[in-house]
Amino acid sequence: MNSYSLEDREANPFHQLLLHWQNEKYAPELLDYQSELVQELQQQMDDQEANENVETQEWSTDLPAKSFFKLDRDQIRFLLVDYHRLRLEKIRKYVHYTLSDQSTVDKLSVAEHKFAKAFAEADFELFKNSILNHLPKQLQDHTVEEAESSTKEEPDSDAVLKPKKTGQVMLDMLRKPNLDVHVWCRVLRELPGFKLGPDTDPQDLKPGNTMLCVYTSLQPLLADGTVQLV
Repeated sequence: MNSYSLEDREANPFHQLLLHWQNEKYAPELLDYQSELVQELQQQMDDQEANENVETQEWSTDLPAKSFFKLDRDQIRFLLVDYHRLRLEKIRKYVHYTLSDQSTVDKLSVAEHKFAKAFAEADFELFKNSILNHLPKQLQDHTVEEAESSTKEEPDSDAVLKPKKTGQVMLDMLRKPNLDVHVWCRVLRELPGFKLGPDTDPQDLKPGNTMLCVYTSLQPLLADGTVQLV
């Protein structure tokens, strides 16, 4: 799966999906949703299924051709399903942080945003009914007041509000993606003078080079397609 050339990746929608799926799989954070690519591949599968129904009798004498078309479609379907599964897994894991950070909200599709809000609301209701409602009344009030006060006066303090529809929680109860983890990546385009770390000398990296470095140093390179996570 990792042997496709850069030209193939840029020219073929399936190879593009393969690249974005792999990046999403190994990135600790949620990446931009590839809406146009997903729609294009979904339309491609629909067209293939329609053509298969029209040409059923012709293909009945050419079983290998029919099998190859089905195999191609199954590969696309698997990647699409798993691509969305990976994203939903991250949304569920970091749902309250996701909804409180506008830059992350902007990475969601419309359906993902709707799912995140519904999941966050259900999660908070579970927290409220199983824990918060069983605490003394004064402690319940204190929890909410601390969150409101800290958020208004100190936006970067240790308290953050979720959207009002999903309730209020303290920041130390929110999980965030750890962007300081080390990840493996493969260079897709020439990368002159790149430093693997603050205490390392600049290196001129060539396409095909593989390196291990902190994810935050790769974010802009991942966004512009200079590197690929592996």
